[in-house]
Amino acid sequence: MRNILKLHNRLFFVFILISALGLLNIFSVSRSFGEILFIRHVSYVVIGVLFYFIFSRIKIPEWKELSYVFFTIAIFLLIFVLLKEKGVKRWLHIAGFSFQVSDAVKPLIIYFLSMMWFKNKKAGYLDSFYLFFLHSIPFILVLLEPDLGSAGYFIFLFGIYLLFSRFELKVKLLYIFSFLSLILSFNFVLFLAFSALSLLYVIFNIRFITGDKLFLTLAILMPGLTVPFVFNNVLKEYQRKRIIYFLNPSKDPRGAGWQILQGKLAIGSGGIFGKGFLKGTHKSLAFLPQAHSDFAFSSFAEEFGFIGSSFLILLYFLLLRDLFNLSLNLRGFSSYFVLGVFASIFYSFFTNLGGVLGLLPLTGIPLTFFSYGGTNFVIHSMLIGMSVSFMK
Repeated sequence: MRNILKLHNRLFFVFILISALGLLNIFSVSRSFGEILFIRHVSYVVIGVLFYFIFSRIKIPEWKELSYVFFTIAIFLLIFVLLKEKGVKRWLHIAGFSFQVSDAVKPLIIYFLSMMWFKNKKAGYLDSFYLFFLHSIPFILVLLEPDLGSAGYFIFLFGIYLLFSRFELKVKLLYIFSFLSLILSFNFVLFLAFSALSLLYVIFNIRFITGDKLFLTLAILMPGLTVPFVFNNVLKEYQRKRIIYFLNPSKDPRGAGWQILQGKLAIGSGGIFGKGFLKGTHKSLAFLPQAHSDFAFSSFAEEFGFIGSSFLILLYFLLLRDLFNLSLNLRGFSSYFVLGVFASIFYSFFTNLGGVLGLLPLTGIPLTFFSYGGTNFVIHSMLIGMSVSFMK
């Protein structure tokens, strides 16, 4: 009981501390971009903390029938925003309020998918295909908005669930090979080497029957061979540019590569101790794009340097560690649910910092609890509160 209380208090403390540093950073940014930015985010933090306390005290029911209702509502909202809004269809505007639908439906979808993984008692290829299909529905709908970054979370969540599921190694390898083939296809030499080594492993592994070898061979070859077609015919122009300038941002330093280069320059200019609070120049001179959201980490690193940035990263490590350990200590549905919350915050942390540091393509995903954004902050505060409720 004492350990549970300690974990509860630590989760809340780290969550509040990250939020406070985010407020500090947004206050600094608002000096250049308008004080209304800070005032709005303060209101988001207040609402988020309120949601945390409310949902941390509600016992989350484990009803399979209810999960289908939640999933239906989530899919309806994702379809509704596609039909109602014009242009980029990520935000739903109703009665003077607006919210990002892909974030708002996360609790509903995580609840449903957690229940489906928990109730799945089999561990074969077809069972994994069914679960992958369920994850693909929100992925495709969010992709159509278009929002590739937010859509990627639902496939990432599938991978996390799969790794910690009861599925056999051969089923897990099917998806691991597919993912690696997809990533390495951007370099022909690496793809060729990966394919050759993986095929040798599959062909000469006596534990795999003929059907297993066929599935695994397709997983190794097909994703990599289809990437050129998808890149040229499916992705939007701006999405192709993000990948191209992620691989070589200096190719267009005044155009699409500008964001990546300026983000790196802001981080590097902070040095060890930073320039000091309110003394960042990249944001004040408008060199740093989206200093309050996508590049909030760069803005913070410029003013607080390596020491401040390392402290912020440490806080995220502590938050993610505690969520992961909580998931491992729970059983059944609640374990999957908390793992889904862990995956959401980890995905935000990994993709945001990866994009800012030039290690990944920019996705437009905010740094949860730190970047400016009402829907993202409130929903994840709610998810942390729901995770805490399972301790009781």
